[in-house]
Amino acid sequence: MYGFGDVAAPLPESVEFMEQLVVDYTTLILQKCTDTALLHRNTSRVLESDLLFVIRKDQPRLNRALQLLEAFDEQKRTQKEHGDSMLNKLHLQEGGQMEEEKSRLKRSLK
Repeated sequence: MYGFGDVAAPLPESVEFMEQLVVDYTTLILQKCTDTALLHRNTSRVLESDLLFVIRKDQPRLNRALQLLEAFDEQKRTQKEHGDSMLNKLHLQEGGQMEEEKSRLKRSLK
């Protein structure tokens, strides 16, 4: 909230109110996505295409969602291409103390 002109430490009531708005909106959008999946594919499993369909008339949100999906795909490609070398570099930089991080990164590459 601070980034939009609020004080550095907003009132707890303000934070709670904003949190409730976000949760309600997210719940509504996901319910619409689930309904779309049931209607078009006869499953309750939500896919990217369901979200894009639900927000298709909200151009700013649709553009942002497409941007994020593109960035996510680029990140996955980069990890796939350079994943092992990145993990080895981390291991060498930290003198072997990054074993947990390395394991986590390997799991995320699969």
